[in-house]
Amino acid sequence: MIATSKTYDVFGSANNGATMSADIEALASGTYVCVLTFDEPSGNRGKVLSALESLGGTSEVVNSLPYRGAYILLGRKGMKPGDGLELRAPTGGDGTAHISTSVEFVNGVMMGLGAAGGVMMKADANASAITTLQNTVKNREIILTPELLDNGAGKQPCVQ
Repeated sequence: MIATSKTYDVFGSANNGATMSADIEALASGTYVCVLTFDEPSGNRGKVLSALESLGGTSEVVNSLPYRGAYILLGRKGMKPGDGLELRAPTGGDGTAHISTSVEFVNGVMMGLGAAGGVMMKADANASAITTLQNTVKNREIILTPELLDNGAGKQPCVQ
């Protein structure tokens, strides 16, 4: 059951960001919260950062939101920064950027939260490492010609 739902246009006005932060600060400790953005989450984000951190969000992810990107934070009031689940679209640029996820509650407890250890940052690091590895492999590829295969003694090299 969703107890309440509010919309804040933090792009249009820094005052809306301050109102959002005040509403988050007023939540009872332990209250589960889903914060999601659409259209433009990067403007005026400084006004809401500490409030998002109190829900388990991180400055690293919030500050990396692209212009006209998308962001979801599944958290709980009183969590440490990084213990919430943060998802963000890696690119932005238009109002159609979106991201989706599903949430499971068991006996009133949201599953997948707590000690998440910066899941978003780990996912970004893994994606970056994979891209680096792929680029390294591409840069190291050698086209083997008959001349390269001949080791000078008329023998083919042994490849294991």
